[in-house]
Amino acid sequence: MTSTTKWLYNDEEIEARAPTAATTTRVLPSGDLEIQQAGRTTTIPMVRDERGTVWVSWQGRSFAFTPVTPGRRRTRAKKSGSLSAPMTGVVADVLVAVGQTVEAYQPLAIVEAMKVLATLEAPFAGTVTAVHVAKKDRVEHGAVLVEIEQSPL
Repeated sequence: MTSTTKWLYNDEEIEARAPTAATTTRVLPSGDLEIQQAGRTTTIPMVRDERGTVWVSWQGRSFAFTPVTPGRRRTRAKKSGSLSAPMTGVVADVLVAVGQTVEAYQPLAIVEAMKVLATLEAPFAGTVTAVHVAKKDRVEHGAVLVEIEQSPL
């Protein structure tokens, strides 16, 4: 029997399945995830914040997964949105400007903390309406960095 866990990623509900019998996983004391499969070991940097969101770093990109609870389900498509700093750190780069058109999942800004890079991506195609930071600015966790408005369909 395979167990699954439901998570929200970019406001879409996804299921995470438990590994197969040939795969072993364990959470290391550092909080990172270690996966062993077919004689190969992979360590994936991972951290859980105070809201229960799990941040995973994989191949130079950061992903945020929020557990689905009975009161929190997939939301309707967003029309506008703001992207917040996932951690306290320094803005390593701002990749967009006000008025710029962006595609879904296009990188907008990069925040660095203790050599960990978190890339903020557009949750949908749209237009940048505000950029609140510049390169090398110090930001606190949750600070709004970039705002976008969804393009009409």
